[in-house]
Amino acid sequence: MLSFQSPKLFIVFIGICITQFAFSNADIARCKTSYQSQRPSLTSVCEDDYARKYACVTTTCDNSGRQFVPMKGCLHNGAGGQSEQQCSGYKPGKDGHYECTNSGGQTYQCPYSLLNVPFITCGDCYLP
Repeated sequence: MLSFQSPKLFIVFIGICITQFAFSNADIARCKTSYQSQRPSLTSVCEDDYARKYACVTTTCDNSGRQFVPMKGCLHNGAGGQSEQQCSGYKPGKDGHYECTNSGGQTYQCPYSLLNVPFITCGDCYLP
């Protein structure tokens, strides 16, 4: 029966199917600019390198299977010796550095830029 239908109707049908698929799929977001888990920790805010802020399901966010990114050469509140941190949240900080927050809530300044920052990727995101 479909072979007797108008080719225009068939093209419209395919277009509708593709549109439905595109709008029902969640996006994958690369959180290069910033990442912050919200309270309660069911959702996270992820900002990609194009400054788009996504709301993401936290359990789909990781870096090599971990829910933090390692950052080296970090200074606690800009003072003291350098350390390596497991950053559960991060955002652009002072003087071209990244501000890292570890799971204990301590803040560090780490020597990274948008070009070389390790980042978390989230798999179930949408633009609010």
